[in-house]
Amino acid sequence: MAEAPQAKADVYDVIPYPALSFVQTHPSRMAVAARLFGLDPDPVGRCRVLEIGCATGSNLIPMAEVLPASEFVGIDRSAVEIAGAREGLAASGVANVRFECMDLCDLDDSFGQFDYIVAHGVYSWIPFDVRDRLMEVCKERLAPNGICYISYNTYPGWYHLRPIREALLYRVRDEDTAGEKLTSALAFLDLMGRFAEGGANHDLAYLDWFQTRLQESEAFGGAASQSFLFHDELAEVNEPVYFHEFVEDAERHGLNFLCEASLAAPPSYAKPDELQEIASYSRDHIDAEQYLDHAVNRMFRMSLLCHADAKVSRPIRPRVGLLAGLAVNSRATRATAKEADAEQGIVRYGLEDGAEIAFNHPVSIAAFEYLSLLSPKIVPFHELFETARLRARAEDSPKARETDELVLTVNLLQASQRRRDLAAFWAYEPPVALAPGDKPHALPYARYAAAAGERHITTLRHERADVPAVGLALLPYLDGEHSRAELLTIIGGFIADGVLSRSDSAAESEEPPSPERMLDELLDALAGFGLFLEPDSY
Repeated sequence: MAEAPQAKADVYDVIPYPALSFVQTHPSRMAVAARLFGLDPDPVGRCRVLEIGCATGSNLIPMAEVLPASEFVGIDRSAVEIAGAREGLAASGVANVRFECMDLCDLDDSFGQFDYIVAHGVYSWIPFDVRDRLMEVCKERLAPNGICYISYNTYPGWYHLRPIREALLYRVRDEDTAGEKLTSALAFLDLMGRFAEGGANHDLAYLDWFQTRLQESEAFGGAASQSFLFHDELAEVNEPVYFHEFVEDAERHGLNFLCEASLAAPPSYAKPDELQEIASYSRDHIDAEQYLDHAVNRMFRMSLLCHADAKVSRPIRPRVGLLAGLAVNSRATRATAKEADAEQGIVRYGLEDGAEIAFNHPVSIAAFEYLSLLSPKIVPFHELFETARLRARAEDSPKARETDELVLTVNLLQASQRRRDLAAFWAYEPPVALAPGDKPHALPYARYAAAAGERHITTLRHERADVPAVGLALLPYLDGEHSRAELLTIIGGFIADGVLSRSDSAAESEEPPSPERMLDELLDALAGFGLFLEPDSY
């Protein structure tokens, strides 16, 4: 998503950035953060959104599809990337987005103001004078109640990565093509690792991190891997900052730090007494954040900013009504009980990786059962609360209702801060279908991206789904017009052409599944990603 440095604008024409979406940049994320901190952001369903460094529109178009009453504007210096964005726009038929090929320095009053501004992968990758203009633009173009998202590399984490980056830049300084740079960088990184294993003064952990990053880039294949290498780790400009320096930069331009876009609490390995120790000598929340960055060696941030005169209520204080107007979803399912749980009435909900939350509040238990039942659907908080109280047969008195809402709010906040998949808040309700239905209907841009060969497809929740190859092949046909019988014929063609193998879908002890079963399992998997629209939404 990074906008090209002024001296290298042509690089993004030659090697476009991979077509990716970033869930943290969605206006819903920003609106939720604003609400939790006591601000009054404009409704996500009717807002204006600006993305600076929009690349091929892969982040902006999926937002616009599910928010048709909102207006979206994307700018980028690369004519090739803007052409790609307009192609995707035309193919998906989305009417509420426009893309402009231009320098961010030229953003003027004619663009008006925006409720939400996104600059992902821009701040650290542009010269200092352009960085200054970026902050000016964010201040000038941000509506009074608006929220701005900016991501950037941070110290101290990047101090450990910088020598590796500089070594690789030195190694590839005479290479001409992206492929040559990628090959040489990976080979030299491997050599440095072998020296480190032999006793050279390198930190293997950071060499491993860099190696993993480059391998992840390579896994995207072809031009995408070259793009990651060019525009991130091997970019000509890549200037990290300390968090407090970023905040000072924002404040110089009349903007204040609100929170991180993830809304996550400190890392799980940070113990309460350790956090209290940091708090004991921190001057304020900015100081505490900076000390924490030092303690955890942080290397990247995704920060939200608001106007300096915004009345922020800090910290987040659970209260009745705090979640009114928001919606919730969870990927958690009931987890294995521990020995004393039954005696204390505790029920646990967790994820496959072991993250979990536990409580003995009947309404909270009923709420998570309901969220688990409807996953991946996003449920309005008022529906969740009322349904949970009915299921728990809660006492129907004003005092009991108030207590139940407060306890449920606390538990949802704790779950969300522990891990977003345990509980996620939304400022809108995307029309996610729980099941594929008779004529499965995926978003037009998802179908376009799959047909264009993209490996990661943006869901209705603006998350990236790693769709298997056969799912990518089928997606273009999931337009709400093809019946299951027609889709079964297409699956049969995939089998005949070798795109899909029945034997690959079965364990050694099982008979290969029928094409009907294979289709059902594939459609259910795509529905689980959140790729299908509810029938009454189109």
